[in-house]
Amino acid sequence: MGVSWPSRITTPPEAYKSPLTEAFWDLRSVDKQLQEVEELAAKQRHAHPRPASASRKSITYDFSRNSMLRSAYANPWGFIRISRVLEDLDALAATIAMEHCATECSAHGVTFWPMLVTASVDRIEMKQQPMLERDLVLSGHIVWTGRSSMQILMHCAVAQDSTPAAEDAAATAAAAAPSPWLEARFTFVARSRDTGRSTPIPPLLIETPKEDEAFRHAQRAMDRKKLLRSGGGGATLAGANGTAPVSSPEAEAAAAALLREGRLLKAMPCLADPRSVLVGDTAQSSVIVCMPQERNTANRIFGGFLMGRALELGFATAYTTVGAVPFTAVVDEVVFHQPVDVGDILKLDSCVLQTRAGGALGRSPRASVEVLAHVLRPDKRTMHLSNRFDFTFKFPELARRDDGEPQRELQRVLPSDVDEAQRVVQVMQRQALHREEQADSGDSSSSTSASSNGGVDGSGGSGSGGR
Repeated sequence: MGVSWPSRITTPPEAYKSPLTEAFWDLRSVDKQLQEVEELAAKQRHAHPRPASASRKSITYDFSRNSMLRSAYANPWGFIRISRVLEDLDALAATIAMEHCATECSAHGVTFWPMLVTASVDRIEMKQQPMLERDLVLSGHIVWTGRSSMQILMHCAVAQDSTPAAEDAAATAAAAAPSPWLEARFTFVARSRDTGRSTPIPPLLIETPKEDEAFRHAQRAMDRKKLLRSGGGGATLAGANGTAPVSSPEAEAAAAALLREGRLLKAMPCLADPRSVLVGDTAQSSVIVCMPQERNTANRIFGGFLMGRALELGFATAYTTVGAVPFTAVVDEVVFHQPVDVGDILKLDSCVLQTRAGGALGRSPRASVEVLAHVLRPDKRTMHLSNRFDFTFKFPELARRDDGEPQRELQRVLPSDVDEAQRVVQVMQRQALHREEQADSGDSSSSTSASSNGGVDGSGGSGSGGR
């Protein structure tokens, strides 16, 4: 007897989201607008620049007074669960993008906006360790726009006054400004609802010198990222798994050296360095059946949900490899290659690509973990890469002692084939790129904060390990 599948799920997606994500969904509850107004709306958007202040938004986690909210965001170690915050970050960033692109079409009596797609999450840094009992403020605003794409800078901070939250958004954002413990950059692309092709968005109206510098900084960072992904011209090792090709002589030499050691370890493990382990030996995986409860307003699987699941698998991988509770330091990069649909089987594969010593006194050793998400469709006999996630975890309990000696050295992780070597080198290149961005912005403390103070476990992001 055949099974009849409904053509459309009628339960609203916000019914299953976190409390704050549900609030963001309410702002976007209007269904798809009439396609006949899309061309008019696109022309209006392109002709009318908009300031960042027009779409700036914030929302408060009232942890100090709401025990149910604290329970909803707690991890097993009693700190904030980062995976829930990632969902809220994605939802709020999408809401800001929607506000920036919304166009009033008075002739048709509707408000229209294009389909907005999360293209990438460039970096999420956990800089401090806020307590779950303190109120937190999540805020964001647009810092850069291109023809059809925009970058949104997000902050999460400890509210200065954790008693009653400020009533208006401006006061709430001001209260949060002095102490952001999390910073993230989301890139969105606007697409036509009719054709799926890129469509113009309103240019960003620069109002202050600070906004001008933020715009220029974002542009320079994006230019460097494009150069890295292009291999600087003329790749010689083919890229794989959504990573850029290795092309420079320095990268080629680094990859070759790692590969020589890895192949020796694989071929003659008894004669290789006993402090080394192969990338494949650190691997973990999980499989998810994508349910309608996790879809977004476009009836695709919510990007924040995917980030959260990947982060928790990355945490488990770091924990089982090192044997110490990890703390999330940085979400290095998230790339969305293909959308994930309701009913898809999503296979997540993770591994440790690199470990690094703590260095200075009090600094924690770190591990770089990659998670690849593939969509499996057994009925069609197909599989394709949908997402790539890169995380950095630190291990405070293994930090150097007062006498300068490490608690325990992490094992070196070595590649056993060309593809793994190329992926390890990509980690090294991202680290170098971030150092360039820090020098460009004059922020000399960001990296130290992120690696020695930041974050939590695979999903408990406020200062203690845990999922």
